[in-house]
Amino acid sequence: MKTINEAKKHNFSIQISALHKSYGQAEILKGIDLKVPAGTYLCLLGPSGCGKTTLLRCIAGLEHPSTGRIEMQGQAVFEESMPLPVPAEKRGLGMVFQHYALWPHMKVFDNIAFALRQKNARAADIETRVSDLADLIGLRPLLDRFPGQLSGGQQQRVALARALCAEPSILLLDEPLSNLDSGLRNQLQRELRNIHDRLGMTSVMVTHDQDEAMALADMVAVVHQGEIVQYGPPAQVLLNPATRYVAGFVGYDNMLDGIVTDLGKDGQVTLDISGARVTLRTEGKLSVGDRRAIGLKSKDLRTTTIVGRNQIPAKVSRITRLGPSLEIEVTAAGQPLLVSQSVDFALAPQVSEEVLLQLPDTAPLLH
Repeated sequence: MKTINEAKKHNFSIQISALHKSYGQAEILKGIDLKVPAGTYLCLLGPSGCGKTTLLRCIAGLEHPSTGRIEMQGQAVFEESMPLPVPAEKRGLGMVFQHYALWPHMKVFDNIAFALRQKNARAADIETRVSDLADLIGLRPLLDRFPGQLSGGQQQRVALARALCAEPSILLLDEPLSNLDSGLRNQLQRELRNIHDRLGMTSVMVTHDQDEAMALADMVAVVHQGEIVQYGPPAQVLLNPATRYVAGFVGYDNMLDGIVTDLGKDGQVTLDISGARVTLRTEGKLSVGDRRAIGLKSKDLRTTTIVGRNQIPAKVSRITRLGPSLEIEVTAAGQPLLVSQSVDFALAPQVSEEVLLQLPDTAPLLH
């Protein structure tokens, strides 16, 4: 494999073409195509069982695809015509596993140094590299401890340092933060992104957490039933989901069906929703008469009795208090919708009350 400096000469660190993976009759990956620009932090986002971890393991060389091609730094590491795929240890990778996979009988220093010792690196070089990583990741006081003496967050830092010790050109991370509490998870998110930026490598991380993906990634690939159904910058995926599935996965928990009646300037679209007319800003090519679902987040909706623009009649069916917020279930245009809003309980609408549902000015329109 090429060195990390040679890898930077290529526009794409990873290129995947028509990748399939099956276990018996079960097809797990269904023709994956993916290009990862050098230096990118990519998140493979999807629920359990969607194929994202299998894809990561194929990149790592821990699974062999059934068909297709994988290139890393311009060199094929898997294709059907190759006698054998390039083994995992020769792909120039570091990998952080969900469950850390630290050697329990080795001290932190020795866990971090393991890959370099396997390569018969000089003792002085190992000492320098481990010392540098300990300073970078905040492990200096822990080098003489065993994994069993560390917290979950500390163990994850050790696993990260071990993956980085051999200076990989690509770092793979399999749900690295899923076992941590929310406060520590947020802290390590910031640290991961900072380390990625400082070292200038390509990172590919598997996650089921859309907030985590949006916070960390330069690019997000949404995986659904073995296919990449959307690939783009986080803001594009979040604000302009390509399908109802993607919209639901990134937090659009309401879908309201309507018909396009007018196309205005600057992305303005007017829709008829059971007789009510609303005008939204959106992206994409549309024609009058198109039927679309408006993707709406419950936190962006409001109930009111004051008449205004972009409102539709609704009837309250249920109210649930959730801490400082109210979860209000309504029926609008014959469709059940969920509203989450902060309001004094005494001022909240009542069950069976007729209200107006205030829609946001911007929303994605979905097939």
